[in-house]
Amino acid sequence: MRTSVFYNEFLSKQGICEVACVSAIASTKAFEVLSIYRGPNEGPIDREQLAMLRIVAPHLRTALATKHKLQALQRRACDLESAFDRLPTALVLVNLKGRPVLVNAAARAICDKRDGLVLSHSEVAAQKPSENSRLRAAILLAIRAVTEKTHPSVAGLVISRNRGRPLQISVVPLISRDADVPQEAVATIFISDPDCHDGAAPSVLREMYRLSHAETRLAILLLEGKSLREAADLLEIGWETVRTQVKSLFHKTGTKRQGELVRLLDAC
Repeated sequence: MRTSVFYNEFLSKQGICEVACVSAIASTKAFEVLSIYRGPNEGPIDREQLAMLRIVAPHLRTALATKHKLQALQRRACDLESAFDRLPTALVLVNLKGRPVLVNAAARAICDKRDGLVLSHSEVAAQKPSENSRLRAAILLAIRAVTEKTHPSVAGLVISRNRGRPLQISVVPLISRDADVPQEAVATIFISDPDCHDGAAPSVLREMYRLSHAETRLAILLLEGKSLREAADLLEIGWETVRTQVKSLFHKTGTKRQGELVRLLDAC
């Protein structure tokens, strides 16, 4: 101890002259101990105190191990929430009472407009009573599939809005793979806004399929619903050039038709 940097740079400067330690974690990556220090004006650590330390040592190790497991679970939960927030698909996870337990950023953005759907701490609700009744029935059906272990089915419905086309809703039961672990979320509500689909960023498409800059520009226009003729005019290129580029897009994406290409890129 007296030759260690820890002792010479810290303990000795604090006047520490005696140490009793309980090792908690010892590995190649980390070493953790619980320590009792005595200064020069304090009596030495006697046998009775050491015996007490030996008694409580296993409990201290268990407490620290539990703390580390909880911290790991918290980090995992934060990672999952961050991943959900990065998803372009809007989704809400609900519990057995139909209350939201997780709402990702895309779903919050839709509900915050308060046009068609509204979100509170107790529910996701449609603004029109008739549509809300259908939404509640779909959620209850998904919950029943989990609680009664029936064949899971997906319920779909539309929620009208004052502005834009109706929202498309799917309610899907979440069947746990581990029957011994109680689950909080039992169903997922998927929300699709047909008027607000940004698709993949140009940089993502370019990297994913190794597209050239010109091919990426053409792909984005096709995703926006433009025809090849319209794309050629907007890009100010000739008909043969745009045909060559779309053939290259087919080859790089493994598609054969324009509709198939658009569906593939739209799913990115």
